[in-house]
Amino acid sequence: MEIIGREAAKSAGLKTYFTGKPCKNGHIEPRRVNGKDCVQCQNRRAAEWRRNNLEACKISRKKRYDNNKEIELTRAKIYQHNNLDKWRAYKHVRRARKLQVGGKHTAKDIAHLLKTQNGFCVCCKKDIRDGYHVDHIIPLSDVMRSSNNLWNLQLLCGSCNLSKQDEDPRTWAARHGITLSVDVLAALA
Repeated sequence: MEIIGREAAKSAGLKTYFTGKPCKNGHIEPRRVNGKDCVQCQNRRAAEWRRNNLEACKISRKKRYDNNKEIELTRAKIYQHNNLDKWRAYKHVRRARKLQVGGKHTAKDIAHLLKTQNGFCVCCKKDIRDGYHVDHIIPLSDVMRSSNNLWNLQLLCGSCNLSKQDEDPRTWAARHGITLSVDVLAALA
């Protein structure tokens, strides 16, 4: 990184400058023009303040959202569109947490599942690489036996998933000639 003094950075309109020397905590990082502290120290102090002032942060976030609602909604839609698998995993984890069902999965788990299923619907064998639904084999509504873990997930085309709904997995699997995994059978026992 290029060495530049605070005054030179300030006159150039830069937000940070770099001395090449460690700060009082030993970080060799750029420093902010407006505070003289290194970026890492300021970020650490800000994170600590947020942890100690959760209610104030919540109020501030809500105020920022209310003042920029259209921008925030547009930003969220763009994120959802660009990160569809992450968004799906987030929605499932959130719903499972609300229902107090254990387990967690990620977008990587879903990608692995798509690869394991060779890009086909478990039920009708339709190609689902262009679009699929993440289905809980044992529905989340069955809070005593269900899980949000990978062993309880399968990828289905939209029509198969919508027709399955909250049907008992044994009945659904028998009707479609599908064998349930050992983990699912153990959970149903």
